[in-house]
Amino acid sequence: MDEFAGSSFDATDPVVLADLAGLVEAAPDGLLLVDGDGTILLANQQVEELFGYTRAELIGQAIELLLPAAARAAHVAHRNRYRSDPRTRSMGSGLDLYGQRRDGSTVVVEVGLSPTLHDGRPAVIAAIRDISARVAADAHTRRIERLIDRAHEGVYLLDPQDLRFTYVNAGAAVQSGYGRQALLSMTPLHLMPDMDEAILRRLIERAAAAGRISPVITRLRRSDGADLPVELLLEWDAAPEGTAVAVLVRDLSERRDSEEELEETRRELALVEDRERIARDLHDRVIQRLFATGMSLQAIVTHLLDDTLSGRIGRAVDDLDTTIREIRAVIFELQPPDQGESARRRVLSTARDARASLGFEPVVRFDGPIETVIDGAVAAELLATLQEGLSNVARHARATAGTVTVTVSGLAGGDVVLEIVDDGVGIAAPVAGGNGLSNMATRAERLGGSCEVTPVGARGGTRLRWSVPAGRS
Repeated sequence: MDEFAGSSFDATDPVVLADLAGLVEAAPDGLLLVDGDGTILLANQQVEELFGYTRAELIGQAIELLLPAAARAAHVAHRNRYRSDPRTRSMGSGLDLYGQRRDGSTVVVEVGLSPTLHDGRPAVIAAIRDISARVAADAHTRRIERLIDRAHEGVYLLDPQDLRFTYVNAGAAVQSGYGRQALLSMTPLHLMPDMDEAILRRLIERAAAAGRISPVITRLRRSDGADLPVELLLEWDAAPEGTAVAVLVRDLSERRDSEEELEETRRELALVEDRERIARDLHDRVIQRLFATGMSLQAIVTHLLDDTLSGRIGRAVDDLDTTIREIRAVIFELQPPDQGESARRRVLSTARDARASLGFEPVVRFDGPIETVIDGAVAAELLATLQEGLSNVARHARATAGTVTVTVSGLAGGDVVLEIVDDGVGIAAPVAGGNGLSNMATRAERLGGSCEVTPVGARGGTRLRWSVPAGRS
């Protein structure tokens, strides 16, 4: 081989040639000898294993056989430029190179080129290395770094000998206010005003002994001079390539803010519970006693012959009814909007509460999407009307039974209708207002509706019909 002319050994000696062949075969990389026209003249065993071709299949073929089809034309141009200025080019030139195997699959390779002579003519020795595993490992490392950079916490790696940071994530830069490059020239002592070298080394020794240490609360001083309350967690990492200490730094400011918000929420919940307790006591005790008192007074009126005294007691009963309505309004205000009873439940509750004054519990019926259509304003007026209507039945009708019906017509644009029907003494003719019904009529008119009272039939009984537009769809 002419490339060995002038060497200190005889390149024609069969022993020397055998040794050279053995070296070529033992090389860890694939080796190709290619002439100036790009024809493969020689290939070693590593090339066979890398590309899946036998030497017999490769020798005499163009080097572009080992490249993906899309790269072949460009490679011919690169080869021609290299031939005009041949020089040794080290592996790892920064190019992303791909080889194509016999089965059509591709492999990431690194190529080194060395010009030489073969039979007195220019040739090139190409050393080819499969770097697929390295590229995959690098990609995996970059992926991990990207994930670590997304972490809100600061992640610092430091050398346990000189204490300098060897790696910091983006969170550390944001947390400290220093650039990543600046942090790599620093140690934790630059950032932790409450820590000296002796304390830091003791923490590192504890981490080395246990693998990690429990969180340490301290301060981190930012580049702008502000101090952050932080929590440090140290992990010891011993590997063949070297030992490092990983320091996770968590900003406690948000946690403390969250704890304060949680405490405020607890206080608000305690207040809500107190309000609900007060509302229950008002409903279960005060209103029931007022109903009982009104019932007793009505019973007394039936035995009085003095009209003046009867009138005064009647007015007192009216005052009690007004007080009950006001207490119910307070109960409604005490209940949180999201936790108050639904309109359906409150109608049922009002009907049950009237049992003491009526002497019976009215039957309650519903028709339509009560909860989804009746809004808060309509519900409040409906309940007030129901209370006053049942109170009128208790005082004037001398009824033994009654029915309450709440009807919602349609999902949007319909009406909410409340009907109270009793079997009492009845009335002589329809009444649109007056006679104690003005409040109910005013409530209906305020919402754009109407209220009327009519007799049920010749044998007695009264129907109160209160109708207003639905509040929401």
